[in-house]
Amino acid sequence: MRSFPFIYAFVGVVFLSGCGGPKFWERQGATVADFDRDHAVCFKEGQSKYGIGSEQIYKACMRAKGWTRTTTLSGLPDSRHFRGIEDDNEFNRIRSQEEIAEQMKQEGRANRESGANGALCDIAPNNRPPGTVCR
Repeated sequence: MRSFPFIYAFVGVVFLSGCGGPKFWERQGATVADFDRDHAVCFKEGQSKYGIGSEQIYKACMRAKGWTRTTTLSGLPDSRHFRGIEDDNEFNRIRSQEEIAEQMKQEGRANRESGANGALCDIAPNNRPPGTVCR
C-alpha cells in the first residue's frame, strides 16, 4: 500500500508534463491580424527556392517575432492561441484563421452527419486532444 503515493505522483508528473495535446502559438496582446501577418511572413521564409517547406525555419521565424509555443488546458484554441505550421507537409497552402475556423465548422458538420458524437468531434482532427475517438 505504500506505493500508491508514488503511483499518484508519477501519473501527476506525466499528466502535467504536457506530453500530449496540440500546440498553439501565443504572444501577449496579439490579435488574429498580428498572427496572420507574422504567419504569412514566416510561411514564406520557411519555403525554399524549390518550394519545399521547412517547419523548423517557420517555427524559428515565429519565435524571432516573439511568439511562443504552448498548450491550453482544454486542448482547444481560444482567442489568444493560434494554430500554425506543425510539420513540413503543411506547406501546401497558407490559410488565414478565418479559413481554418470555416474548415473546422465544415468538418464538424460532416462528423455530425456521419454519426460522430461529442463536442470534441466538432473540431478539426489536428486540433483535437490526443486520444479523441470520433466515428
